[in-house]
Amino acid sequence: MKPFAPYYPAKPYRVNQAWGILNPIYERFGWSRHNGTDIALGTDKRLYAPFDGTIVRTGNQPTGGGVFLGLMSKDEFLFKDGRTARVLLDMLHCEELLCVEGQETKTGELLAIGDNTGFSTGDHTHLQPRRVKKWNGKSGNNLAWTALDKNDANGSFDIGLYWNGKYASDLIPRFTFTRDLEYGSRGTEVRELQKYLNRSGFTVAASGEGSLGKETTYFGKATQTALGAFQKAKGIVPAAGYFGPITRSYINNH
Repeated sequence: MKPFAPYYPAKPYRVNQAWGILNPIYERFGWSRHNGTDIALGTDKRLYAPFDGTIVRTGNQPTGGGVFLGLMSKDEFLFKDGRTARVLLDMLHCEELLCVEGQETKTGELLAIGDNTGFSTGDHTHLQPRRVKKWNGKSGNNLAWTALDKNDANGSFDIGLYWNGKYASDLIPRFTFTRDLEYGSRGTEVRELQKYLNRSGFTVAASGEGSLGKETTYFGKATQTALGAFQKAKGIVPAAGYFGPITRSYINNH
């Protein structure tokens, strides 16, 4: 069994507030110590999966964690105290989630855009990790799990002690586009374009075909509209929803 050694989900790595800090302000939530690690956000505010896993919960707590996600590790890990467990990592205070409940993720996959939603004093991401001994394999309202640790930091642990010194963003699998695409086009590159647009905030569809996690191989009106909005936002002319050399070069190099 491999030791727990996660990649860090944001770059650069800078702690605004460490795990376990004693502060009476947390008593309003039911514990006395900081139950996570607050990390500064990079200029793009992007958060990536630090290990393989499943998105088991998402939501919004306006007076607490704000927009958040919970990532359950695929594997059990060996910890320094000799115990083994999965890890449930919550990322709090996000601006936007780029994942959905039940979605399986790989290390380095883009999950969210950070911010300071909820009970927050500035831009940062609160990483709240817990060691999990039992998980029912479900997500959302059906999620059930048992924590290994019991402490006054809400059963969490200091993830910073286990960082492997590398960043999840360095593992991003980049797709290189090679074709011009337009209304009526089909193929793998259409699907990859839809994924790119959805995860960049230019939603192809809010639900169903073309939505996040349900991208298709068909370039229809929804893809054309989303691409046009992307082009307009990036100053690409013309912003007509045609995926030609200019747009292709922009995406391949950003």
